[in-house]
Amino acid sequence: MQFELKDKIALVTGASSGIGREIALALAEKGAKVALVARNVQSLTKVKQKINDKGEVAELFSQDLTKLDEISDLVEKIRNYFGGTVDLLVNNAGTAVFGLVENVPIDVYEEIFKVNFFAPLALVQGVVPAMKEKGSGQIVSITSGVGKRGLPGLSPYCATKFSLNALTESIRVELGPFGIN
Repeated sequence: MQFELKDKIALVTGASSGIGREIALALAEKGAKVALVARNVQSLTKVKQKINDKGEVAELFSQDLTKLDEISDLVEKIRNYFGGTVDLLVNNAGTAVFGLVENVPIDVYEEIFKVNFFAPLALVQGVVPAMKEKGSGQIVSITSGVGKRGLPGLSPYCATKFSLNALTESIRVELGPFGIN
């Protein structure tokens, strides 16, 4: 199944660097209007400028994804800015802490779960109603091999990626009948 990107609104988290930056640049090159989401405004500004300099469309939205109660407002800001709803959600932002399970405090696990699992979930919940209404949409979750096999010293990260894999598989089945992949 081919998904046409021209003039579609794409929301990319973790767009200030790494994989998220490259995804944002590639989507813009294919004609998508890209909502760049991350905390680092300085880096987001550079990504936005690079896209805009090529005559492509992007806007930055500075957001700390641990602030889960602000995510519905973020989706609304993106809708208002672009004058339409999100067609493609790329849940890319992620964080990790290294340490043995007995040395990593529970509150650190909670923070990692906020960014790596609960923020993607909140974003999915924020975009799905409009996608259902349109009868189309794409949701992409960037996970990891450690979401299938745990490694010592990475239990917080592994646990979040296992969870994100399970969520993504569940919504794939749940949302498929509505034209959402």
